[in-house]
Amino acid sequence: MVDRGHEGLSKKNYRTYSKLYRDPASFQVVENELLWELGKDALQRGAGQAIEAWSCGCSAGEEVFSLLMSWEQVLAEHFPGVDLSYLGTDISHEAIVAAKRAEYGEHAVQDVPEAWVERCFDIGQLEQQQTYTVQQRLKRHATFIQQDVRETMPNKSFDLVTCRYSVFLYCSKEECATFLRELVEFGCLRAGGFLFIGQPDEL
Repeated sequence: MVDRGHEGLSKKNYRTYSKLYRDPASFQVVENELLWELGKDALQRGAGQAIEAWSCGCSAGEEVFSLLMSWEQVLAEHFPGVDLSYLGTDISHEAIVAAKRAEYGEHAVQDVPEAWVERCFDIGQLEQQQTYTVQQRLKRHATFIQQDVRETMPNKSFDLVTCRYSVFLYCSKEECATFLRELVEFGCLRAGGFLFIGQPDEL
């Protein structure tokens, strides 16, 4: 993506804050509608197919692992042989390091269903605080790289692009329009794919 003055994503303005399963109602829409449709499409294409997803502005991986949990805990049994593969990108090096570590505090998991916490995390202790580390079977479906979408986009086509609390929160309407146009022109969002921008994001 060519930089056209996306000041909204500059380091002086950008903040990374998130938690797992943030806005549960929004994630349920993704589960019940978007991932369900993508699962049916992948199943029709044949066994061994994968749903390719990209989290633009992934912060410390919370969105990525929330949807990987959703897929494993709710949907995978309905689509045998179909995997969900997730790429997370963020402008922040520190965020990417944290995403690869996939270790969270108690606040970050407070919206996650209790049964999922028990099945999807290794619970530990650090300085008298409980820690929750995503289990390896989920981590292996996630890849994280540092990337500034003002300058470049992934050289890949995705079935699902999730872009909550980054471009559509920090950038102007004109900058968002540029992002959307280049998302299509560069082929990052395949025909028939979905873009998920979340409830607080208005164009």
